[in-house]
Amino acid sequence: MWKGIIEDLFEDFLHFFYPDAIHEFDLSKGFEFLDKELDLIFKRSKSRKRYADKLVKVYTKKGEEQWILIHIEVQGYRDPEFAARMFDYYYRILEKYRGRITALAIYTDNIASFHPKEYVRSCLGTEMRYSFRTYKLWDKTLDDFADKSNPFAVVMETAWYGLKEGKLGEAHIAELYIRLIRRLFDLGYTRARIYDLVAFIVKVANFEKPEIKRKFENEVEIILQKRKPMGIQESIIEDAKWQGIVETEDKFDKERKTAILRLRKEGFSDEKIAYFLNLSIDEVVRISSIEK
Repeated sequence: MWKGIIEDLFEDFLHFFYPDAIHEFDLSKGFEFLDKELDLIFKRSKSRKRYADKLVKVYTKKGEEQWILIHIEVQGYRDPEFAARMFDYYYRILEKYRGRITALAIYTDNIASFHPKEYVRSCLGTEMRYSFRTYKLWDKTLDDFADKSNPFAVVMETAWYGLKEGKLGEAHIAELYIRLIRRLFDLGYTRARIYDLVAFIVKVANFEKPEIKRKFENEVEIILQKRKPMGIQESIIEDAKWQGIVETEDKFDKERKTAILRLRKEGFSDEKIAYFLNLSIDEVVRISSIEK
């Protein structure tokens, strides 16, 4: 869940978590997710679970490579070994790449007292201290997600509601999510981007009461159909044209294929996808089978 949304919205992720350093990144060069490299680094520890979620290469405007190790803590219990593992990740990556590394731990647990920020080892006057960036979701307030122009602020607000569900109740949480989706439309988000966030919300919410889940899904479909300043097909091609990506209908079909495969990955049936994208089921099948 977290890995997917970070990949989909990584540039927004950088703006959200590194606002003071965003000017250092050369985003025009893109970035590279090093999942295979991360697996190789920890291949020697086959008996141990690899906890680190993402290693991403980002270029700076000076032409240097910036290695970012992003660890997302999704466990709902206190882990006394967490800081030690963060240091383990750091020195293994440093040993292999010898580049600059920054680490960020995002704590999504509900244990207020659990917030490791550093790892310290000392012996007879020799001391080693490793500090890393942290983001404790439980400690945040709605003011921390006020910038709705950044989709990742919406992601974090969504996760924050999920943490507070015990206090607010499922029905209230569902209504808050609905209001959030309405605001996204009012702010001019494309439907393609909203689908990513809706899929994330569905996974985070995990509604236990079937009637609340049905009501939420029905409300979402009503919003998606009612608010039609620009249809999903038009919004995808308009965004692509703006970026100089799409010039032909054939290329537009490839953009729609990306949306279809993404929705399938999130568990939506072809019938639902056809409904969302205003296509026939035959068109969904045809477009999804187009070769790259």
